[in-house]
Amino acid sequence: MRPSFLATLTLFAAVAGCSSSTPDSTTDVSRNTITVRATLDLRGNDISVDPTQAPKGTECKGVGGASDIAEGTQVTIRDATSTIIALGKLPKGVYDGPGTYDCMFDIEIPGVPKGHEFYSVAVSDRGELRYTAAEVAAGVSILLDMH
Repeated sequence: MRPSFLATLTLFAAVAGCSSSTPDSTTDVSRNTITVRATLDLRGNDISVDPTQAPKGTECKGVGGASDIAEGTQVTIRDATSTIIALGKLPKGVYDGPGTYDCMFDIEIPGVPKGHEFYSVAVSDRGELRYTAAEVAAGVSILLDMH
């Protein structure tokens, strides 16, 4: 059985129409959407780099029991009724070494409808983590620990 998410995707939601008078990269075109930003920390021996050799910033992905955690893997966001409201993909992973066992994925999913009480986030088929709108706005993290 695969490990499911432990702890906490650092999710950050940039709410469109914030108080800024000039648009920036965190503001969606629509005032009815948010951009979900997340960091997935894949931790453990099932990463594609050798922690004793690889420098920080080396491209990485999951291997073995985490082989589904790689660039292009689907990220699904659902509302409280389990309706899919947005889809995204994992970008390339970046090794957080040297000497660590962490492969980091910085996720950005624009166009997520705002106004939902809860948001569930799933990467691949590893289960969903559920967050309140306030938690998404404040930022939460996901750790997938393969130790």
